[in-house]
Amino acid sequence: MSSFDIKEKTLDLIELLIKKLGINHQQAMGGAGLILQVAKDKLDGSDFSELAKHISGLDDILAAAPKSGGLMGSLGGLASGLGGGGDKIAMMTKLAGGFSKLDLGTDMIMKFFPVIETYFRKKGDDALDSVLNKITNKFG
Repeated sequence: MSSFDIKEKTLDLIELLIKKLGINHQQAMGGAGLILQVAKDKLDGSDFSELAKHISGLDDILAAAPKSGGLMGSLGGLASGLGGGGDKIAMMTKLAGGFSKLDLGTDMIMKFFPVIETYFRKKGDDALDSVLNKITNKFG
């Protein structure tokens, strides 16, 4: 393993997002908070607890997520009422509204996912892999 690999594994999630995506600390915290909040809403408690064990400062990250509301929040609520694919539309609408409040374009949502997934996959345990696969299925 190279020294780069070791160094990258020791970076926390927020530092990794800043480094990989060229964003500031507030944007990294808020964007990660939004995505992890959606994961918390979509996963059962034990699955989210498994995820939470692998991230330091989770409460601070969740608290940094911009609050939903306004037009995007209303559209998300309408979309979730559609059923079927409406849940995914509602989730993306909620994320888009939050990312907009962070001065991040909607294209950044899809850039956050692989960085966050890679961060957790490098933690490397089977229970976590199972949770990540569930998240991928819900978000995919």
